[in-house]
Amino acid sequence: MTQPLREKSLSRCIMAKIVDYRIVLPARATVNELRAAAFLRENIRLVCGKKLPLVRDTEPAVPYEIAVGATNRETLDGLTVTRYRDAQMGGAWEYIIKTVGTRVYLTGLGCPPAEEMPYTSAYRLMDDGGIGTVMAAYHFVEDVLGYDFIYSAYEEFPENEALEMPSAYDYSYTRASFRAEEAKPIDGAAFYTLNCAEELHWNMGCMIFRTKAGRIIVIDGGHEGETDRVLRLLREISGKEVPHVSAWLFSHMHRDHYGVYYTLCTEEKYKGALTVGDFYCNLLTEEFYTTLSKERNAHFAAVRGVLLASEATGATVHTVLPSDVITVDEISFEVIHTPDLAYADKMNMNDSSVVYKMTYDGGQTMM
Repeated sequence: MTQPLREKSLSRCIMAKIVDYRIVLPARATVNELRAAAFLRENIRLVCGKKLPLVRDTEPAVPYEIAVGATNRETLDGLTVTRYRDAQMGGAWEYIIKTVGTRVYLTGLGCPPAEEMPYTSAYRLMDDGGIGTVMAAYHFVEDVLGYDFIYSAYEEFPENEALEMPSAYDYSYTRASFRAEEAKPIDGAAFYTLNCAEELHWNMGCMIFRTKAGRIIVIDGGHEGETDRVLRLLREISGKEVPHVSAWLFSHMHRDHYGVYYTLCTEEKYKGALTVGDFYCNLLTEEFYTTLSKERNAHFAAVRGVLLASEATGATVHTVLPSDVITVDEISFEVIHTPDLAYADKMNMNDSSVVYKMTYDGGQTMM
């Protein structure tokens, strides 16, 4: 049922065993570059049984190296890596993994913030601009080593001393790569989950389902800045210039969930861009969003009003209750939980969510 939105380039041509490599750090490595190298080294030891040599880029180059962070090996290989900073810290979260010859590069695309543009991470993990390098190490461990380190520690991890480094490995986790991803129409049912393309340090609350007959279901939608992209993907998935969404299910009042739908309803340029059959939600009183909730905000009143009207999309609005079942062809959604105003002063926006249980064709389920 799953149709991925992005495909990684992973050639299985042989380069060398991973244990034949060494890890290279910049001479003046940042905290995050050190974290990434240590994580990578330890997990290679777990999976492949050898702790790789760790050197600085002041050491002469050898053929088989994993360059972590902004090393001088980039100049040696003629590799141009554009690093930048911006107010939204986008660059800090972006990263690439790239093979040049027999050398593998894992590096974030952020750089230290200028004095006039400091980062303000609560945990100070982004202040050197290099959190993306850590994320690149995480991705390498999962994708190349095959080790799901978050969960597998409680069960088992792969052990393979002969594990080979793939050649021509090229992976980009960037806003540009996510903006460019496509969702070509396919025959039969499909399920799409979207990564956040504009604010990489946020979640992306958007799921799109296509039934066997081609009817479209959307859950939430994502940030307002994702509107053009979501609309383009809906056109690709539906094969129609003006997509029709049979059912749009809404969970709760965070902007990474309401942003796209709210924008479609309020901005003139999207008038007539799509239609919606039914909009499902369980919104509490305006007072909850503006006064009672721990995340109260006056703007929520306007958002609530727009969602409940849904005039621009032409949707019929339904207030769901526990045990309700929403069915579109072979896909159904049972309402498991709706918010209770009795706990208003204890709830934040996540606590006010509607919880759905999806069942596909009487078998596969998902919360």
